[in-house]
Amino acid sequence: MKKGNSAYRLFGNMKYAFSLLMQDSPADTLCMLLTPLTQVAAPYLAMMLPKVVLDALEHAHTPAEFIIPVALASAALTLATLANGYTLNLTLHHIGLYKILTLKRYAKLMEMDYEQMEDPDVLRLMAEARQELQGGVASPALALRFPTLLTQLVAGLLGFLVYGGVITQLHPLVLALMLFSAVINAFALAWVQRFEQGFYSRHAYTNQKLWNLLTWMQEKGYAKDIRLYSLTGWLDAMIRSVMKHSYRECKSLGNRQMGAQLINALLILLRDGLAYLYLIQQLLAGQLSLGDFVLIFAAINGFASWISLILENGSLLLRSSWSLSKVRAFLDLPSRRYSTGVRPSLSQCSPPEIRFEDVSYRYPGADKPALEHISFTLHPGEKIALVGMNGAGKTTLVKLLCGLYTPTSGTIYLNGQDLQSLEPESYIALLAPVFQDIHILPASVAVNVSQAAPEKIDRAKVIRCIQQVGLQDVVDRLPKGIDTPLVASLTPGAVDFSGGELQKLAMARALYRDSPILILDEPTAALDPLAEQETYRQYHRLAEHKTSLYISHRLASTRFCDRILLLEKGRLAQTGDHDTLLKADGPYASMYQLQSSYYQTQTTEAE
Repeated sequence: MKKGNSAYRLFGNMKYAFSLLMQDSPADTLCMLLTPLTQVAAPYLAMMLPKVVLDALEHAHTPAEFIIPVALASAALTLATLANGYTLNLTLHHIGLYKILTLKRYAKLMEMDYEQMEDPDVLRLMAEARQELQGGVASPALALRFPTLLTQLVAGLLGFLVYGGVITQLHPLVLALMLFSAVINAFALAWVQRFEQGFYSRHAYTNQKLWNLLTWMQEKGYAKDIRLYSLTGWLDAMIRSVMKHSYRECKSLGNRQMGAQLINALLILLRDGLAYLYLIQQLLAGQLSLGDFVLIFAAINGFASWISLILENGSLLLRSSWSLSKVRAFLDLPSRRYSTGVRPSLSQCSPPEIRFEDVSYRYPGADKPALEHISFTLHPGEKIALVGMNGAGKTTLVKLLCGLYTPTSGTIYLNGQDLQSLEPESYIALLAPVFQDIHILPASVAVNVSQAAPEKIDRAKVIRCIQQVGLQDVVDRLPKGIDTPLVASLTPGAVDFSGGELQKLAMARALYRDSPILILDEPTAALDPLAEQETYRQYHRLAEHKTSLYISHRLASTRFCDRILLLEKGRLAQTGDHDTLLKADGPYASMYQLQSSYYQTQTTEAE
């Protein structure tokens, strides 16, 4: 959140919140704005009714003179109470703002550049926004209570004026005493509020850490490791430690809140006690009628409630505004890449050419670049293998090629066009990536292959792609064929695929997309040798008439590629075909010999 940004201050947040509500439901929002009037009118009329009854008893000479004013006062009270119940119900239900901000948050998560999802500062804003909205409708978070708190504060101020005017009839000093106690209470609440602002920011990280630990316990991959490596004790200790820290944070806040409440209770005892003593003295001295005594007595009691409402909601409103600012700071994050509307220039005769020109990339907050001064050209229809040790920068290069990252320096060209000048959606449509980690949707096989809504799927094409990657036998055994849902843990009647089957599914997905640029990032890392060989054959079919990049740590798989790029510590160390690089006796030859000796040793031991 930018410091000094006036849009994120109280009045800016007021305008923002009510503009959202007006867009969602104008009629309900206008009714909600009447809440302060009805909230003051209903108790004021209830306070006036006993005075009307007593005055009518004292001055009425006929039944009509008694009944008519009492009936009118009662009718007015009934209407005001009904109106107050309706408007207050609209105010206390946060469905409108919860729905709007939650949808906005989800939309922001979907539209954010991938690079932002790995930025520590963005992740911090994301965690804070999530915490400010996680209460939901039934137990609304503070950010969602902003309209309610604002209307309650206005009601308190209006009640203060109305009831204060009644009390002034008794003596101005009584009003001064009550205001003095309110000022002291305000200082106590401000002391708590200053602590709370830092508390909620710190507590967001604690909650996120606890959420991550609890999530790990439920995910199958982590659950397996926890049991196999006996991590239950360690994880339990971590959770207990985080919860203990969270408890200490909450307790420190609770102690301060309790201190402020104690001060308020003592002030109420002193304030109301002196006011009531003076009121009784005036009645006994004959300075007040019985009706006025009842009215002012009720006004003193009610006035204290309005002061408490002002102090409580004023303090909460500032906190709510600060909380809403956290949400807005996340929602207002600019995209790091803006669409220019320029579409890629493609040739109908050949696949595209990709050129890296002196490209470097540094992760946010990193001490040194992950890639430095990378230059190479992926010619139309060429198959390039990208190899290197773990941490050499292979995945970073792929993410740059996919447009997920923006180069820190240098330029990536597609057929001579700067990648950053192209419309992102149009460029992404040219890519058919297959990654090592395959993520599938809790939907049918057909949806997972096509990545499209059911009504837009070319079912014949799905079946053809499944056949081409050798997945047809598996699909034939499924209860609903290509309409069988996947991810058994989320969908009743769904099935789960094995690692090899998922790999074939990913290949079928790339085939269905039929894009001119194919990217395979470590696709055989988790496969056995037979499945690996099958993947190579599938790659040959997929890469035909396409420009392709194949990333692997197994150098034996690079033989079928036209050229090999070897990355070493973020730099391009060697280029050439397999035989040329072996003869060069450089890093590639050393890595190849090391891997070959390992496989030879394994074969000898097996014999």
